[in-house]
Amino acid sequence: MNRLYQSAIPLACVAILSLPSLAVASEETHAEKVCTDKITQISGVSNFRHIWAERLGHHKFRVHGKARDAGHKWIFDCKVKRGHIKSYNYSGPLRRKKDDDNNHLGTALAIGAGLAIVAALAASADDDGKPSSTQPKKTFLEDDCMEQLQYRVRDEHHHAARIHLTNADVKGHNLVGEARVRYDHQGHKATYTCHFDRNWRLKDSSYYLY
Repeated sequence: MNRLYQSAIPLACVAILSLPSLAVASEETHAEKVCTDKITQISGVSNFRHIWAERLGHHKFRVHGKARDAGHKWIFDCKVKRGHIKSYNYSGPLRRKKDDDNNHLGTALAIGAGLAIVAALAASADDDGKPSSTQPKKTFLEDDCMEQLQYRVRDEHHHAARIHLTNADVKGHNLVGEARVRYDHQGHKATYTCHFDRNWRLKDSSYYLY
């Protein structure tokens, strides 16, 4: 009995120590799935090759891969944070039907309820229910804001669009400022607002191109 008990202790320790690595592997697998789902959504392609997830930080990954279509391989990548797409890039042709021409330059664009739901899901993962009165560094707010704005601009205008925040001010729980957006070899100016909840998690955003 003593020998069985003694041999069981190392096995139990190995099992406990392996739990964190299993959790990371599960996160990587989920990040790869949400990325390939997004590429399928925007391109119609579902034949993927060489997919791998690069860990960027806490619950944050960049997924790399290639999509095979009509004899060609197109490179793609996604930035995934807490299981949600923050930004993506796809080098191949897009098959998704374009929306009606309602999003011309100069048209104000406001995000719908989807982002609020995403933020609520992210908050439920690690929130203890207590509001945070401590404002994080502005650079952290800018990072979350820019990621979300870039995701929206790519979704609404061009899949390879890039955005750069030229200035940012914190007003209450809002981050406001001006930005430069570039796609189709053209640069555009923009104003933006990112709304954070009481725990300083991004819940909503809007931007205006001109």
